[in-house]
Order: sequence, then C-alpha cells, then structure tokens
Amino acid sequence: MFSQFLHSEFWFIQPSSFLSSPDRLLFYVFVGLSIIGIVAAIIRKFLRNKIEAKLASRFFHLFLTTGLLGIIWFAFRYENTQVLGLRYWAALIILAGLVWLGFILKFLVFNFFQELREYRHEAVKNKYIAGSKSR
Repeated sequence: MFSQFLHSEFWFIQPSSFLSSPDRLLFYVFVGLSIIGIVAAIIRKFLRNKIEAKLASRFFHLFLTTGLLGIIWFAFRYENTQVLGLRYWAALIILAGLVWLGFILKFLVFNFFQELREYRHEAVKNKYIAGSKSR
C-alpha cells in the first residue's frame, strides 16, 4: 500500500469514485495532525516561559492548519468533487506542511536557544532589581 504513494500516477490521475485505502490513510494522517495541533495548544496554555510558548504556538499553527486543510481535502474527495478532490491537492498540503516545518526547525536550531538564554538572563536580572512595587 505504501508503494502507491511513490508513483506519480497515484497523485496525478483522476481517482475512482470509491475511496481507496490510501485515501483513508491520508485522512487518518490529517486527523492525527489536527489532534497534535490541539495538544500543542493545550501545552502552550500551561507554559510559563514565553519563548517556549512561542515555539509551541508555531507547532500548533502548523499542525492544526495542515490537518484541517487535509480534512477539507478529504471532504472534497469523499464527495467526489472532480477538481478539488484530486490527490495532488493532498500532496500540496503535505508539501506545504513540510516547508513550514522546515522554517520552524530553522527557528529552533538558529534562534530558539539564544532567545531562551536571553529570556532567562532577563528574568534573573529583573528578579534582583528593586521595582516600584517592592517599596
């Protein structure tokens, strides 16, 4: 079944009116991505560090958007819509999600730890500076 995903005919030919098992698999993948997005939103609410919450927010937006767009594609596929139900739309959604993930990983590798270090340094510095509220 997974070998079908590697052939260009699978992605670019007009699919039959019946849902195949790869179509259902793509639906489950998109539902899973949506659930991961919702979990990332819940995790984001419990994070006190704003830099870590920023990273969780990026993952939330990525997974929820990709998952919901995929579910919308599956609805078009289920209703046998000729143009919007084609499988290459699912491939474009997955490809866009991977590009988006690349930008998040770039942020994680190059900026996240530096921003986290600066945030923690500022938190320690502000902890010992006497403010107007402490007088």
